[in-house]
Amino acid sequence: DQLGAKSTDVALLQAALAFVGVDLANGLVLNATLFDRLHAEREPDGDVPAVSVLLPLWNEGVDGARATIDAWAAQRGVTHELVVGDDGSTVGGAPALAAAMGLQAVGAQRWSGELHGTPVSLVRLPHAGKGATLNVLAGHARHGVLVTVDADTLPTPGSLRRLSAAFRKPEVDLATGVVSIANGREGWLTGN
Repeated sequence: DQLGAKSTDVALLQAALAFVGVDLANGLVLNATLFDRLHAEREPDGDVPAVSVLLPLWNEGVDGARATIDAWAAQRGVTHELVVGDDGSTVGGAPALAAAMGLQAVGAQRWSGELHGTPVSLVRLPHAGKGATLNVLAGHARHGVLVTVDADTLPTPGSLRRLSAAFRKPEVDLATGVVSIANGREGWLTGN
């Protein structure tokens, strides 16, 4: 009889776990659907503030930096500029990047031009770190809304406009978006 009771207990436990599993699966599906609806990419109505995208670079290489700059320059629906700072790169630095993008020299260590109709300025700085580079770039920005990005972050279409729309409210001082990392599968931190 004891063997029969254990079998019944095991069967009841299995049934309970099956119900929990079904409830959990339904909850995950419902939560994922709700999350998708709440975070759907909605196009903001009306005008949005102009944006200066600040992009510090250090040893990114011309191809990687160019891909990121292209992606941000191609954003539509918002007036914006790219202010790029080479933080003393020893590989693929500012002169090579300026040549690859067709930027014109406007000083000993500065270049400017347009890419996809977006103004792009590039400045070469002595190596001082990301924070120092961002501070210098902020001083070169022409617009009141500053967006800081890394060399391995890529925007989805319209994301810069949606981010800028948050600043139509005067009480908003800071906003963020979901970041897509271009090399997200290559490092130990983000997985292999």
